[in-house]
Amino acid sequence: MQVKLKTPQVKDYINLFALSAIWGTAFIGIEIAIKQFDFLQVTFARVFIAFLFLLPFTLYKKVLFPKDKKIWRLLFLSSMLNTAIPFSLINVGQEYITSGMSALMIGFGPFVTLILAHYMTNDENISKYKLYSVVCGFMALTLLLGDNLFDFNIKQLQGQGLVLLASLSYALSSLLIRKIYDVSYLSLSCIMFGISSFILFPIILYLYKDFNFVLNDSIFALVYLGILPTAITSIYRVKLVQEVGIQFMSQVAYLIPIFALIWAWLILGEIPKTITLLALFIVLFGLYIRNKK
Repeated sequence: MQVKLKTPQVKDYINLFALSAIWGTAFIGIEIAIKQFDFLQVTFARVFIAFLFLLPFTLYKKVLFPKDKKIWRLLFLSSMLNTAIPFSLINVGQEYITSGMSALMIGFGPFVTLILAHYMTNDENISKYKLYSVVCGFMALTLLLGDNLFDFNIKQLQGQGLVLLASLSYALSSLLIRKIYDVSYLSLSCIMFGISSFILFPIILYLYKDFNFVLNDSIFALVYLGILPTAITSIYRVKLVQEVGIQFMSQVAYLIPIFALIWAWLILGEIPKTITLLALFIVLFGLYIRNKK
């Protein structure tokens, strides 16, 4: 069974832009957090804090947890594909490629999503306008990254492959989420973060036996990352995936880098280039034409 999709409304576009804006701040949070912690610790902290944040609300609302074993299998797989696997692949991949190239590889995600959704769902078929929209987004991302694309090294191919696998992992997780029904957005997000925390916890214990807790900016950054760009946005991401589809949601891959630059301008004083505004215009045009008949 699969939830029937609706045509994206104005509020769905608002949610898409809001999610992109919030996820864009995650880059700044991660930059602060990794001053004290490495990437795997940041990954675990994000999902564990998100789980602890959502659990009281889930229990307070007396949300029923699924009883169907098939749904639990889907939840387990989507949890792995949505956090633990892609986070790890991207972290390792970026040891060999620039962040700009990593963003470009993630930018292939909507192409992958477009194809997988066509063959694995009944109501997200490929149309020429959807394809035009994805092409516009990829063009904008390429313009945005500019010279960062040409910083080559010997192991770049390996890094590119790992980040492409992460992009595929995100697409597959969205497809699985579409197949989960009769589970509230809040409960679904809480369960996925709980499963991810359970999977990552023994790895963290094994790798990091000595831990010194010092209350500083990195700790505050972790708390922020866990609550806003992880816990709260997950609820709206699941909502968009199940209501308007994974193809629509995948367009966020092109908006996040733009918002990251905007936040860097507002918070760090890094003035955006004209090319950034051009990229934003192309993405907006792509979003406009995607629903044309």
